[in-house]
Amino acid sequence: MFYINYNEFFGFFFYYFIFCTILFFSVLKFVNWINSKQLFIIVGTLFLFTAAFRGVGIDKDYATYQYSFSLVSSPIQYFINYTDWSNFEPFYYIIPSILKFISFPFYEQSLFFIFAFVAIAAKFFGIYKLSRIDGLSLLVYFSFFFFLHEMTQIRVGIAAGGLLIATYFYYNNKFALFFLVLILSTFFQYTGILIGLILLLNKHRFNVVINLSLLIASFLCILLKVNVISELLFVVKLPFTDKLMLTLKTLTKKENELNAFNIPLVLSFLITIWLFLNHKKIIIQNQYGYLLLKIQVISFICFGLFSSIAVIAFRLYEFFGIVSIITTTFLIYTTRYKLIGYFAVCLYSLLLMVNLLHITKLVAPYKFIFFQD
Repeated sequence: MFYINYNEFFGFFFYYFIFCTILFFSVLKFVNWINSKQLFIIVGTLFLFTAAFRGVGIDKDYATYQYSFSLVSSPIQYFINYTDWSNFEPFYYIIPSILKFISFPFYEQSLFFIFAFVAIAAKFFGIYKLSRIDGLSLLVYFSFFFFLHEMTQIRVGIAAGGLLIATYFYYNNKFALFFLVLILSTFFQYTGILIGLILLLNKHRFNVVINLSLLIASFLCILLKVNVISELLFVVKLPFTDKLMLTLKTLTKKENELNAFNIPLVLSFLITIWLFLNHKKIIIQNQYGYLLLKIQVISFICFGLFSSIAVIAFRLYEFFGIVSIITTTFLIYTTRYKLIGYFAVCLYSLLLMVNLLHITKLVAPYKFIFFQD
């Protein structure tokens, strides 16, 4: 007998409803019925309440955050007994400890709200400044990175938003603000220190041969199982090394297995090659194009160099790959018929979300915390 789990059905329906809502308001913005600020306010409010008030168990990291939030003591303890709290990034400890110290109401939910607000605001600022097709950038953002960051890896989500902001400041030579964003991002998640790699990039020139070679070489590293960087990471003591080793010990061999040729990764690789070949069309439409494409190259290089440790490979690939919420929309600039480009971005976003929800199953069907049993 055919059986429908209505809780599961409506939980997944909610995600697709948000997807369609973003698409709807993007069309309204395209025909000038609403402006960019109105679009960001509407979508941002929907994102914030979805991430902040998700139910327990919707994502795999929820219980870990609950446990971490329960451990913190007074703010001063972080500095007095730093060795005991070194696995906590400064803001990951200090913000919860302040709320706990003043007995802030709805302690856990308030923290999820604060972290979600900072992450979403950072990414929205980056999209607003860097994207010329912000509605579709929001769609790409929601279809993958919203679930990955704001619904799961909330601190990485803030650091990734910082990467977008720092990219804007670097391009416009606002170095004081660039370093401020780098420091703040690192205080939320140690991965943020890698934002400094952007300083090595030439923002005005793009050599297609060199960048294509680096892109292809990254996959060769996977095939040849290059692990020099991975081994070096455990020799050189870094702030996150101990935390990483603890994480790796809890993973099974299957969980740390690298699936380099999953559909989203292969599609992203092919899209990136296509964008490289059409880089001259892109830079005419978006002045940040070269810089963003080079950051995307870094994401693939990291994936290749750290391929022997899947948890690092994917984390760094996804961190630098945050720029794809903007670069994916560059497809529109590369086609003669713009409607084909718009359709391609929408279809790609939908495929990302379907894969994430029903194949990798990163998150469970949605439930609001208020209506959970």
